[in-house]
Amino acid sequence: MSNFLPDSPTDHQPKTEACPSCGGPIHTDGSEQYCRVCGLIIEDQPITTEIRALYDHSGPQSSTTQRAKQPTTAHREQMLTEIGRDFDATGSPLDSRKRKRLVRLRREQRRAYYQSEQERSRTIATREIDRLAGALGLTTDTRDQAIDLFDRAQSEQFVNGRSVESVAAACVYATCRLTEISRLFDEVARATSVPKQDAQTVYSSLVRELSLPIPPRHPQNLIPRLATGLDLSMKTESAATEIAAQLDNSSAFTDPAVSLAAACISLATSPSADDTEIAALASISSRTIRRVRSQIDESDQIHHPTFDE
Repeated sequence: MSNFLPDSPTDHQPKTEACPSCGGPIHTDGSEQYCRVCGLIIEDQPITTEIRALYDHSGPQSSTTQRAKQPTTAHREQMLTEIGRDFDATGSPLDSRKRKRLVRLRREQRRAYYQSEQERSRTIATREIDRLAGALGLTTDTRDQAIDLFDRAQSEQFVNGRSVESVAAACVYATCRLTEISRLFDEVARATSVPKQDAQTVYSSLVRELSLPIPPRHPQNLIPRLATGLDLSMKTESAATEIAAQLDNSSAFTDPAVSLAAACISLATSPSADDTEIAALASISSRTIRRVRSQIDESDQIHHPTFDE
């Protein structure tokens, strides 16, 4: 029966083949074959069996099996036992006393899943930032920067006493401002479940308490965003950008950048401009657009080409 057993992979018995270099005997050690006389390695194809080292957080890592860097948005998968709600295992309805007991069990189960309240808040914020980044069309790098900003806010005790969702929305918008990504605050407010006023208050506090170097917003940076939403031609967008660049170099206009950008688009599309549609996209009033556009028209320092759509 021993003739049918496979050779052990750790068999150290020498084989009968001769060394191609000196003719000496060949020795097999695991997956390596070498000559006993001259030391020539005939075959060396090691197969790593240290897969467990990738998941062993307590022991040292092998130099050939380094653990891959975990993404910022990786969460622990919830491998929890599902607790029922209204029916038992046989399908019979539960009375009110047992339903209340299951509610308490589910609550304690959720609390026991996280090691701390900070870990729970970060997991909720990470998922919220993921959702907002997807709704706003942000890149992975921008999403990771927003998560890093939330981690900083949490380490400085900024999240305490505030809604996690509102802080997450504020971090997303602050990251867009820091990286000069053209996203309006109303876009973030529409994508989150937090009231706009609450999110604005948290954002203002975040910038102030963390001393974030928010750069000033330039109207020409908002032109592409508004032009895409209005489906304008490249020629009209270029004309609006040219006007916005002149406004940026002038100190006579102190209106918000979004108001200036909307007025520039209205000028570039005159006389067929639809101020109502522009105002709805920019989340401002048509009256504001008309006022700023009149100021630009009356200014002698601004040269504005107009293109009829």
